[in-house]
Amino acid sequence: MARWSSPYRLLRLALGSSASQELSWIRQAAVEQYPPPQVDDAITEMAKKRASGMPLAYVIGDQPFGTLTIKCRPPTLIPRPETEDWVLRLAKTVSSRKAFSLLDICSGTGCIPLLLAHTCRNTQVRALGVDLSPSAVELALENQAMSLNSGGSVSGKNGSQINFVAGDIFAASFNDMVKRVAGCSAFDVITCNPPYIPRTEYETLTASVKEYEDPAALIGDKDGETDGLSFFRRLVDIVNDQARGPILKPGGVMVVEHGQGQSDDVQTILQEIAQPKRVEAWKDQYDRYRTVAVFTEE
Repeated sequence: MARWSSPYRLLRLALGSSASQELSWIRQAAVEQYPPPQVDDAITEMAKKRASGMPLAYVIGDQPFGTLTIKCRPPTLIPRPETEDWVLRLAKTVSSRKAFSLLDICSGTGCIPLLLAHTCRNTQVRALGVDLSPSAVELALENQAMSLNSGGSVSGKNGSQINFVAGDIFAASFNDMVKRVAGCSAFDVITCNPPYIPRTEYETLTASVKEYEDPAALIGDKDGETDGLSFFRRLVDIVNDQARGPILKPGGVMVVEHGQGQSDDVQTILQEIAQPKRVEAWKDQYDRYRTVAVFTEE
């Protein structure tokens, strides 16, 4: 235990009872990432970063997400277990299809389309992930390569294809851009984990979030709005865009994640989507409303 006493003390002072478990994860990451002569020093440096408040996923460089390991680095948001929960639920909903097209908006690390494709192994998934941040797109492409190397469905064995591009959901040309890049006129499935935190609430978040994760991926207020719901209103606009053509197919589904206490408002906003068959509120594994799913008429 003497070898790890200094890193352990750092973590114990900062984290309390979780120090032993986190040190174990840090040690495992150091062993995997560094040659043996450098492991001890790497553990110490990682422990210092974690004790200073850096999120563990950034310290060790990845985060479990369903059956995948997703590469993480600041400032791209770390995938959350609540997101994993609804993505797996959506996978069960669409896995009976022989094929589906997917548009993932605010894609971040790319975890949502990658896990859907990896889980729906017998389905041909043709997905496009879009994010405002070029650094997030770069990271998503790295995660795509990792998933390909792991032999998942995105390896193309069943014809699945996933691409990631930079794009702004608020740009007037957004619909035209995604249709051109994806090579289709509309999508069977749209997913989005948008920024949804009101700016006033963002100011109360912990330093480990504000100092490391991109505020543009967290704050959901645009054009003077203050309720964190700007992106949901924009989603309705692009889905209903008659001038450029709707991007959600009849018989399609759109699933969006939202914040605590926003479910009723998000359901009301998404009811404005043309031809909704039903709108469902999904709870997460902690029994909190986390996601709204909209199913459109055939």
